[in-house]
Amino acid sequence: MPSGIGAYHRIKYEVVSPEPLVSIIIPTRDHIELVKVCIEGIKNKTGYKNWEILIIDNGSVREETQEYFEVIKSAKIKVLKFPGKFNYSAINNFGASHAK
Repeated sequence: MPSGIGAYHRIKYEVVSPEPLVSIIIPTRDHIELVKVCIEGIKNKTGYKNWEILIIDNGSVREETQEYFEVIKSAKIKVLKFPGKFNYSAINNFGASHAK
């Protein structure tokens, strides 16, 4: 083996469920047009049924944003508040900690 090339390993995980839960995290702050595209795409263009969406709201202030969040909340779509300064990694880690 040439110098500098490492070993490779192939890992195969057993899938316990035929349709494991997929958690989709969408961070946002008042970009409701983008959130709508994401939500509608997931709801209307996938045949996969076992998913949840966690919208992480990082300080949205527009009234239409809050109204939309109230309309879309369901058993499969949750809106969580993440106050404070924008930090993409922290927002996504927060979302992941709330995912099922």
